[in-house]
Amino acid sequence: MAESSEFPLNEGTVRFADLVPIHPQCTGNSRGVVDLDAEFTIVEPRWTPTRSVHRPAAAGGFTVMGRRRRGAGPGAEYRCRTAELLIAHAGRWRVSVGDDGRDGSVELGIGDVMSVPAGAIRRVERLDEVDGFLFVVRGSDEHADDDLAIAGCAVSPQGDLLAIRSGQWIDDSGGIPVLRTLRAEEPPTGSSRAAPQAARWVCPAGAMQADIRSAFDATGVAEAFVIGPDVTTAGSASDRAGIAGRHGFSLRLLTLESGAYVPAHRRAEPFAYLLQDGTLEVRSSAEASLLGAGDVLSMPPGLEHALRNTTSRPTRVFVVLGADEPSPPDFASRPLPGRA
Repeated sequence: MAESSEFPLNEGTVRFADLVPIHPQCTGNSRGVVDLDAEFTIVEPRWTPTRSVHRPAAAGGFTVMGRRRRGAGPGAEYRCRTAELLIAHAGRWRVSVGDDGRDGSVELGIGDVMSVPAGAIRRVERLDEVDGFLFVVRGSDEHADDDLAIAGCAVSPQGDLLAIRSGQWIDDSGGIPVLRTLRAEEPPTGSSRAAPQAARWVCPAGAMQADIRSAFDATGVAEAFVIGPDVTTAGSASDRAGIAGRHGFSLRLLTLESGAYVPAHRRAEPFAYLLQDGTLEVRSSAEASLLGAGDVLSMPPGLEHALRNTTSRPTRVFVVLGADEPSPPDFASRPLPGRA
């Protein structure tokens, strides 16, 4: 495995308090009720100067975004060209699937995860008045800039297109509105009418239990397999809940009790830590980055690093790995400087 020993951790760290939104998304219904959400592109494999991206990630795997809403209210219907994960970081949310929610809806509380297949229409709604925030993880492909095919009203990533319910775009960049489609092969793969029950796409926070297959299994450390082709579902022999299937990436939940640590190790894939709650110290060589709730740290493959919970309360961190079937971690044979 190639080692990326020169990567500065602080450059890969995106602070929750420092997030800057991209062009705000138009929310509400198609009859003119409009409000503004804030949307953030935190990590993207293919960075371009036209996008407000906080951190270019290592090539391939996934895109990490964020969505914030202040106060209750509905969002626009939309669909994606890739699988999309919704991770409830703060607040309560309702996700309706299918045109006008005809395929059902589910409610997400803090720490719950929902996977929506490519092409399925969905609407995300805030249920309480406190500030809410979702981590959004999408698979990446060669059309990363065009992965949104809005079914309601939205502004395109380039900021010059508006979408209508047919999935076409109104191009107003030349001063005269012109209809055009995102791709010649519209509509995108998948069908909202054929979608299974929305509840089957949800992994509740309380069901994410330690998996004995984890290489991190140790005193004070637990890893739950949340998303991936080898994930087992609740009611199986292992009684571990998750969402099975190929997304182009996988998702784990790592829990460290007070004082617990994970020794120095490397990954074969690009990955990112999404701090759900608590505090996590990530150390590589002589450098350390301290993450708080809502912070994101993206890292390239091959970087030797160790983890530690330095506080008196448990730490929970979602780990996005840039492969459906990631390789086991490669534990270093020597401790990092300053570590026993």
